[in-house]
Amino acid sequence: MITLTWRRALVAPTALALALGGALLASGPAHAAEPVFSVTSPSNTTTYDNSATPDTITYTGENLPVGDTIAVQYYIGFNPGPTAAATVTAPVVTGTAWSVSATLAESGPGTAGVQSTVTAMKDGAADPAVAPVQVNYNTTTALRPADFAVTTPTASDVQISPTVTFSGTAAADSHVQVAYAGVNGEEEGGSVDTDGTGVYSLGVDFSKLPVGATSAQVTVSDIGANADLFPGTTPITRTVTFATAPNPGNPTASVIPIVTTLDRATTTGLQLNASNFTPRETLAVSMKNAVTGAAVVITQSTAVQLADGAGALTEEITLPKGTSGYDFEVTVTGQTSHATAVAPVALLGDPTITAPTEGQALVGSTVTFSGTGTPGSNIVLVYGPTAEIKAQLEKSMAAMTREQTDSRTAPKAAAPEASSPSDPAAPAAPIVVGSDGSWSVTYTAAAGDYTAIAVGTLLDENGEILLDQDGDPIVTTPTAPVDFTLAAAAVTTSSTGQTLAFTGSDSTPIGVAGGALLVVGLGLVLAARRRRVRS
Repeated sequence: MITLTWRRALVAPTALALALGGALLASGPAHAAEPVFSVTSPSNTTTYDNSATPDTITYTGENLPVGDTIAVQYYIGFNPGPTAAATVTAPVVTGTAWSVSATLAESGPGTAGVQSTVTAMKDGAADPAVAPVQVNYNTTTALRPADFAVTTPTASDVQISPTVTFSGTAAADSHVQVAYAGVNGEEEGGSVDTDGTGVYSLGVDFSKLPVGATSAQVTVSDIGANADLFPGTTPITRTVTFATAPNPGNPTASVIPIVTTLDRATTTGLQLNASNFTPRETLAVSMKNAVTGAAVVITQSTAVQLADGAGALTEEITLPKGTSGYDFEVTVTGQTSHATAVAPVALLGDPTITAPTEGQALVGSTVTFSGTGTPGSNIVLVYGPTAEIKAQLEKSMAAMTREQTDSRTAPKAAAPEASSPSDPAAPAAPIVVGSDGSWSVTYTAAAGDYTAIAVGTLLDENGEILLDQDGDPIVTTPTAPVDFTLAAAAVTTSSTGQTLAFTGSDSTPIGVAGGALLVVGLGLVLAARRRRVRS
């Protein structure tokens, strides 16, 4: 039976043992194995935490023979190195635990791995009865800091070129990398491998700094295997200063419209556009008279001006009432980049008529008109019989309150003949405001009651009113009507008007002529102004 077979198989060894029992007992017990010298920590292929004392390793183990001491030999590279300073008092009983602190002071810079041999020493030599133990392990911290330094540039150097040479020492056969904060975040300035002695030299281009920046925060790192920091090194930070910005950029600014009236600048306002500044930097906006340098206080549409992500700004600026017309400059300055851009703008102030005065009675054949205006601009002077002027004014003002799109072209008079400065002006000759802000012109006139109105504008080479960038006529608010009388007839004379090289015309007739056409001219000027007001 199977059961019996299994029983026999189980019983047979027992019977055998009983049969041999006497002999086995007679032989006595076997000798126990001798305790084996061992190292329990650090253990092979593990990582030892040496962060508290980087170059001192505590070796522990068991079974050091009585009277023996410990020697720890560690390797530098592939060659046996020095014996660590390590002593131990041998346990009094063989087989007990032992512990010793070994200082591995001559490890290579940046070394974070140890190859060591732990030997039991007897009478100054290796104990022949004890086998040495090989222990290889890594450490959490380099046993000795790596030799890593930046020699140039120094913190006090001022760089002339946008390319700066970084040099110094690092771990042999490592990789040095330079980075700095640029327009798009951290920019890698470059990297280089060190030679066998650890020396490195690298030229770094700083053209990717923010626009106008004259300093850079630089990080220099020593890179080892797997793109990690070389063991025992810490990145070095340094500020590099430049005499001029490596990335000057090309910041621009413009004002729309570039030429307009003070009336618009103090009510509707002007649009300021700026670009090519450092993204999201704070921008300061200021304005001044381009000739006198006098500052102009402006009102801005936002309390703090910040460039957008592309380094641009669109801003509405408004001038205070009472500003005089002239050439102005709007300056935009980056608070981070220190870059600046200047936008010119010409603003026409409202003119005045200072002569004749209201109600003045003149005698003679000529009338001298004078007044003030924006230097270099043109004056369109409209005068005629008081009744006709007043009627035209009422008609024009009424038309300004209605929607209408009709336009009329002023009849052109022939160009004036050359005349001496003492001659009265031809009616069609342009009037240009002098550099001192005054204008004056003399016309012949018949006896009668007159009314005069002046408008500031800019005329092109054909004597037509210029349009601004929005397509609106550049026309100021007309002066208040000035009524006067002339007691005698006049004789036709020729021009004495001043001219300046500004934007005002000085070589072609304006779009109005004498007599009744001057009344028509008033309507045209007011119609032109109406176009701007309606828009």
